[in-house]
Amino acid sequence: DRQGRLAAATSTGGTPLRPSGRVGDTPLPGAGFYATTDAAASATGWGEAIATVLLCARAVDVVAAGQSPVVAARLRLQHMHRGVRNRDGQGATGGLIVLDAAGHGGWAFTTPRMARGGWREGAEPWIAV
Repeated sequence: DRQGRLAAATSTGGTPLRPSGRVGDTPLPGAGFYATTDAAASATGWGEAIATVLLCARAVDVVAAGQSPVVAARLRLQHMHRGVRNRDGQGATGGLIVLDAAGHGGWAFTTPRMARGGWREGAEPWIAV
């Protein structure tokens, strides 16, 4: 908001054919969403991998250490892709949006595509598919 306070939330489309009782990254603070006074982040993708690396919390930590939101998003997704593999040996994929308290934002994705949009006061909205 105008005072620099941040919040984060994430919605999910779910995982088809998921096992009963599966909990993905969306309800887990630090995994699918996270916010502090420094930055806020929201993620989408392979929920188990996102939860394993606490993707959003670690991205916020990178911003708190002085990096830009876009650098934080890229670094943490690369870390997840290298560190978490599926049964076929492929790296985990996802998308991450990060915003700092000054209103600077960044995103990155390791999926084939990620729809995204944004708006900032005084600027035109943008959408990329």
